[in-house]
Amino acid sequence: MIFLAITETESHTINAMVEIYTLVGNKVYSQLITTQVTNIDVSQLTKGIYMIKLKHNNKIESKKLVIQ
Repeated sequence: MIFLAITETESHTINAMVEIYTLVGNKVYSQLITTQVTNIDVSQLTKGIYMIKLKHNNKIESKKLVIQ
C-alpha cells in the first residue's frame, strides 16, 4: 500500500475537502478531512501525475502528486 499523508497544523483546515484529479480533470478521489492528520491510500492510482486540491475557508490549495 502507498499512502499520502496530509498534515495540517492550523486548526482552521478541519472540515476541509481534499480531492485528487487526473491531468485531464477527472476526479479520482474525494474525502472530507476532519482531523489534523489524514492518510489517503493512493495505491489504487495508476502511475502518472495528479493534482491534489485542498478546499477550506473559501480557498483552494493545489499541489502536484506524482505516482511512479
